[in-house]
Order: sequence, then structure tokens, then C-alpha cells
Amino acid sequence: MLGLSPSRVYEYVEDGRLSSVRAAHVILIPVEEVKKFKPNIAGRPRKSVLRWRISPENNMLHSTSIVVQMRAGRQTELMKRLEEMRQEDKHLFPGTIARFIMRSETIPGQVEISLIERFPFPFDVYNKTEICKLRDFFIVTLSSRKMNGTTGSHVNK
Repeated sequence: MLGLSPSRVYEYVEDGRLSSVRAAHVILIPVEEVKKFKPNIAGRPRKSVLRWRISPENNMLHSTSIVVQMRAGRQTELMKRLEEMRQEDKHLFPGTIARFIMRSETIPGQVEISLIERFPFPFDVYNKTEICKLRDFFIVTLSSRKMNGTTGSHVNK
């Protein structure tokens, strides 16, 4: 309910951040305490707002995005397939400095896969084919239907 591990809850009780009552070997935390509990923000808070960074001409970042609509109830399948993809070292895209998989907060079920590279991919047949394979992987995983062209996704470069 708190989204914390049991050991962290014990720590918060010991520190006094959560009030509780002990009954034999059980720690009882009032429902009101659980509802008003706010965990600390992880990491060190910034002292100032970061300014926009503009990369020099020879060091520009480029991105490729794949957007797929996920059908309801496919979250578990997505996590399973992502772990398989990671274990098998699939879809690594040499040259990328970051790869993100993000869920939209404004469009329910929308998933975006973003590849960030320091220099533009030579968007040749190999990379285009690999990006299409990644897109197809996500369409099949998230939509639970067979591929039909590029329906349900788009690739931005």
C-alpha cells in the first residue's frame, strides 16, 4: 500500500516517520498514517533550474521514436518480452547513447520507444530494417494481433 519494502517500513517506524503501535510481535500502523505518508524524493534536490543545453554543430543529438498503442492487460507481457530482449542482447543499435521505453501520461496505453544517438545513424537499409524489426516486436507484444503493415505505429526520424 505504501510502495515500500518491509525493511523500509520498519526503518520508518524506528525513525518515527510512521507512527505505530506494537501488539506482541506485530506492528500496527493506523490507516490515517498510511494515507498521509509521503516518501522523501530520491536523490539530491536541485538548487537551481537547469538551463537549456545547445550542443555544438559537431556534437548534436539525434533521436528516433517508435510509438505503439498497447491493448489493455498487456503490461505483464511487455515486461516479460523486454526482459527476454535484454537477456538476448537484441535491438541494441550500436551508436545509441540512450534507449528509453516510456508510457504516455496523456494517452492511455501509448508506449514510446526512443533511441538517442550522438551522431545521426547512417539511415541505411540495415538500420531501417532493424528499426522496423524493433517496431514489429513491440506491435506484436503490445497489441496481441498479427502484423498488418505499419498499422498502430509510426517511426519518426
